[in-house]
Amino acid sequence: HRRFQAQASPYWTRWKEALKSERDALESRGVWKTVRELPRGAKLLKAKIVYKQKRDQHGNVVRFKCRCTAKGYSQVEFVNFYDTFAAVASGSYVQTCLSLATANSMRIRHLDVVTAFLYPRLKEKMFMLVPEDIAAYPGEVVELFHSIYGTRQAAHNWYKELIAALRAFGMQPAVDEETVFVTTVKGRKLIVVMFVDDIIVIHNDDQLFKRFLKHLQSKFEITDEGDLQWYLGVYYQRSADGATMTASQASYIDRLATTFGGERWQPTKTPMEEKFSVREQDVAKEHDPKLESEYHKLLGSLLFLSCWSRPDISVAVTKLARVGRRVSTRTTRPAYSCLGNLSFGSDPST
Repeated sequence: HRRFQAQASPYWTRWKEALKSERDALESRGVWKTVRELPRGAKLLKAKIVYKQKRDQHGNVVRFKCRCTAKGYSQVEFVNFYDTFAAVASGSYVQTCLSLATANSMRIRHLDVVTAFLYPRLKEKMFMLVPEDIAAYPGEVVELFHSIYGTRQAAHNWYKELIAALRAFGMQPAVDEETVFVTTVKGRKLIVVMFVDDIIVIHNDDQLFKRFLKHLQSKFEITDEGDLQWYLGVYYQRSADGATMTASQASYIDRLATTFGGERWQPTKTPMEEKFSVREQDVAKEHDPKLESEYHKLLGSLLFLSCWSRPDISVAVTKLARVGRRVSTRTTRPAYSCLGNLSFGSDPST
């Protein structure tokens, strides 16, 4: 959403509350300090407010969220940022850890760090123009003391901050990328899977988990979401006996069907027709930027689904990815057929 869209919506009161909450959070954390004038030679970073609605597994709006986001593309490397890398757990790591937890009857909890990027302190001296949506007065300029969303180094700084907190608890990385951490205390295990500010905690001892949660809460504001259910757009559900777990993205598939128009595809029983191949005569002779852009968006969405909850379409998506340029209506038809397969019948959760 943009400001004019938010103002025109019937939820403008909720959006205004979210704007006030964002300003209060930035000030209470000491993220910035208002300056009267910009120092000579200093580069002014601009920012904007991102309006977002958070939804549950059924697609219902559960929260109105406003985020002050810096326009980091104007930053200059080695002047006001250096490192940017921040690893996140891949879908395969997440699914492997959840499978191990389910097979060994371990508890799976979901933690969320509130405004995670605001915790690390900045090493660089930076000044920012506050967006008019939350500015105390027109043209308000602030000096940044902490990372803020949108800055090039924000994700890297938070990544290092979280790793330091995990190591302080005695945890060690289980994989090279340092996105899965493990600790064992007298046979009691605790596994942490990191994806920016969303954390999965797998454990077999409640006391160890409580100690870990208390440790994190001493450093960050943590929301304990309870047993894992809704994570990165995937709905997880565990059986009553805890022996199996299903992953579903039904609401995401419904949104895809709406976005890409139901009239373009028909429900199919298989992700792709048998012996599918792209022939030379199927490929367009000239580029169609609009058609290619739409095809790439659909292909990216199908790839996301295949990685997180629908491995049954993986082979089809792999073949569709071979068609990236000179897309024609003939080559896009199989992609819509794959979407039609996702919408066919009930949701076959994995």
